[in-house]
Amino acid sequence: MISKKDLAKLIEHLKKDKVLRTQTFLTTNKLSADSVVEKDGGTLLHLVCKMAAENVFWAVRRGARPSCYLAKDKHGRTPCHYAAINLIKTSKMSVFQNIIQPMIEDCVDCLHAPDKDGRTPLHVLSAHSVCADMVRAQLGTVPPAGRLPPDAWHEKIWEEMQYENSRFDKYDKDFSEYLSDDAEDIDSWSERIRGEHGARGRSSPAPSSPAEKRRQRREREEQARERRRAEEAERRRQHEQEQERARRFREAEEQRQKDEEARRRAREEARQRLGQTPKGASAKLSKVVRRYRSLHHLVHSEDGPLVTADFRVLGNITLQETRRLVEAGAENGSERRRAVRDMLRLWHPDKCMAKIVRRMTGDPEQVKSLVVSFVQLLNQLL
Repeated sequence: MISKKDLAKLIEHLKKDKVLRTQTFLTTNKLSADSVVEKDGGTLLHLVCKMAAENVFWAVRRGARPSCYLAKDKHGRTPCHYAAINLIKTSKMSVFQNIIQPMIEDCVDCLHAPDKDGRTPLHVLSAHSVCADMVRAQLGTVPPAGRLPPDAWHEKIWEEMQYENSRFDKYDKDFSEYLSDDAEDIDSWSERIRGEHGARGRSSPAPSSPAEKRRQRREREEQARERRRAEEAERRRQHEQEQERARRFREAEEQRQKDEEARRRAREEARQRLGQTPKGASAKLSKVVRRYRSLHHLVHSEDGPLVTADFRVLGNITLQETRRLVEAGAENGSERRRAVRDMLRLWHPDKCMAKIVRRMTGDPEQVKSLVVSFVQLLNQLL
């Protein structure tokens, strides 16, 4: 049983007798000829016969078993009942030829299956004189010479359609004219299709007059000149782009050199300013720098033991000395802040103590307090 939305979509395809869309729908929903799709217990074959979808019937018939033709809904009717009722209402002989007759050929018992009222499809068909005569003639007489039997012809058409094009809507139009008994045989059809294909692919005849030849030659020459002009414009555009990129590169290189020269001059001026400080202050700073660098080397080179006295320089450094120590190698504010952050990473209490605790011969807690005091000075400089 499928949902109402899917059932409405299926009925819409059957009304228009669209073969490929119906087949895709059945494949997607995993439906077969004996799948129940209606509330009254009707199967897919019941619905196809109700809608008299002749072309879809041939697609569904390919996978149908004989028992599918004997399936009954809650009224006790088989698909053949509904096909016969549809034939009586519409008087379309194609329903008999393309639906009822193939069903009788696949399962002759479906013609004698009674419903709840005891009526069989044969009773319904007997109301139509032509159909009654054809039933009496035992149906399906031998077709004329040179023609394929109807079922073989329909099978061939279906295989050709599946092979030629599998896209939707290509064969959605009603092609019942190709399935009727009066249609052309397969050989005539293939010859006609081959001829039409050859006519479409045939090239146009060559010009016969000299004036036409001269006109076409001038058109070809003009097209060639247009192509050459377009190629020349493209080459010129690419050359200009290359020149523009080279110019931008030169400007960037010149700017980089100017910036490097400015930084060099700033460093030189900073060194000169440092040299102009009072003699006592300069000597004091030099002493602090030497002691700090010696301690920095001992701590971060991991070479030799450490004692508490080595770290006293960190406790004796003042904020002014720390600032001058940082500014000695920096050009501007951003570089000073970068230098402070680098020193903070090196003297982080936890990381620093993890390095030196195994080499300490003094009190680690006292050393940690000195390192913390120095880090606090550095934080004030940010």
